Amino acid sequence: MPAVARYLLLPLWAALTVPSFPAAAQNRLGMAELKALISGNTVHFEEISTGRGGRAHHAASGQIEVLRDDGGTFSGLWSVSADGSHCMIVSNEICSRIEKNADGSYTRVINGVPSFRWTKITPGKDF
Repeated sequence: MPAVARYLLLPLWAALTVPSFPAAAQNRLGMAELKALISGNTVHFEEISTGRGGRAHHAASGQIEVLRDDGGTFSGLWSVSADGSHCMIVSNEICSRIEKNADGSYTRVINGVPSFRWTKITPGKDF
């Protein structure tokens, strides 16, 4: 193949060989979007593996208070890292990505595993 033809076909080849990313990765919230969504608000959640739920208030100060539907409570700190990860420190730090779902809910993915579904977000402390 002549050199000129190789240079003309190079952009086409590059476009065809770029890896595609799963749709979930494209729905990942960024730092500013996630902070605006949860700061000062209550996230209503459901654990995907068990169906147990609860609410987590993300105070603007960085404090988090969690009330589970079974009456259990705990508190700690929350933050959003530069890459948009939702981080919580209770007994240790756990960071996860948050993905927006087509139905308006969100999925909290911990170590690559969808772990919690955020079903609703309400203003202020809702418990």
